[in-house]
Amino acid sequence: MLLESERPCGLESTSRAGYLPIVLSVVFPVRCGPGTEYLLGRLDANLAYFGGFDDVECVVVDSGSASGPRAHIRRACERPRCVLVDDPAPQTPFAPGATRNLGAERASGDTLVFFDVDLRCMPDFVPRVRAWADARRDQTTFLMIP
Repeated sequence: MLLESERPCGLESTSRAGYLPIVLSVVFPVRCGPGTEYLLGRLDANLAYFGGFDDVECVVVDSGSASGPRAHIRRACERPRCVLVDDPAPQTPFAPGATRNLGAERASGDTLVFFDVDLRCMPDFVPRVRAWADARRDQTTFLMIP
């Protein structure tokens, strides 16, 4: 895990020793507190799934989680190709859009995916996103999956 503050400025995706270049960056905005502890299990499952691909990085943006869940999130991010970003100014109520923007700033992949932490995906999600990204011609196109 790299904390945002520990990540060297200008680190290129191809400079990660032992890994393929990062092609896909998955941003997880999260805030966990009383009543939303179930998000921790979902985060663990998502990080395990996306972490199974050597060319995928996970960017977890914690936007003011309570201390217990915050410690869990920190431990969950202690894995290769995972960056933990602390939201310096969490908004009330939770503002996932602003939190996603923080993650996008730290992402290094050619393709960016915003993934709500409470969601699950099919096992072929990453290969399908890769195929879509490879077929696109305009770098500004986007795909929205409800």
